[in-house]
Amino acid sequence: MASDSIISFNDVLEANKRISQFLHKTPVFTSHQADEKSGGRCIFFKAENLQKSGSFKARGALNAVLKCRESNNATCGVVIEFVSFFNFRYEACDRLEKEKNLVFIPPYDHQDVIAGQGTIGLEFLEQVPQLDAILIPVSGGGMSAGIAIAAKTIKPDIKSEYIFIQRSERGKRPWEGPPQYLETIADGIRLQQTGYITTPILIDLVEKQVFEMSDQEMVEGMKFAFERMKLVIEAASGAAVAAAFSQKMKNMDASIQNVGVILCGGNVDIDDLPW
Repeated sequence: MASDSIISFNDVLEANKRISQFLHKTPVFTSHQADEKSGGRCIFFKAENLQKSGSFKARGALNAVLKCRESNNATCGVVIEFVSFFNFRYEACDRLEKEKNLVFIPPYDHQDVIAGQGTIGLEFLEQVPQLDAILIPVSGGGMSAGIAIAAKTIKPDIKSEYIFIQRSERGKRPWEGPPQYLETIADGIRLQQTGYITTPILIDLVEKQVFEMSDQEMVEGMKFAFERMKLVIEAASGAAVAAAFSQKMKNMDASIQNVGVILCGGNVDIDDLPW
């Protein structure tokens, strides 16, 4: 564990107590065909696409809001899209926070959001304690950082998380100016950089190699889940499936036999599938 991390495993445990009554303990699926396509490893799919709201994001958001209410007796507001430009959104939130004495909860770079996302790792290792590695789609890094904290505390020898990114320019931090979005079909992982809070956690806890998946590989991962597992997943989840079937996975050390795959969401437009 990172000794200087501002988020601890205890924060994840507290988040789990806080949100578990409101959210699903999402199931884990297996597939003999997936095992074969991975080179003979055992693949376990954590189905966050079946979570309330259709993705993992409910965990972090709910934990942050509930904790805020505990400490501030705050009431919840309504999230409204201000403008499409990232930096303008943050400027607007900063202004409203000061003018109206509000509490700003960003989507990933926040202690309580990260702790909430970490409950995925807590659940996953309860369900499949023999996991040797976990594959996680990465955007801002909130989910991957939270899972890393939980997984490496419960099982220090786990290969943390194999983070895979959409383009070679992903992951640069810190940036000059606002973060940028990449051109990809995967809305969930198109943010170019991880966050200021999440980045040091990932550097400390995550394996250094990454899986870089193309849009076409994501589509193939989606199609496998749709056709073979009867699961509706979005492109970011398809990236995780594709990583499990990649040559890099086949080339991994033979000691890594039990691999977890995070299906981060299933919010896809059925009338506009990418195939």
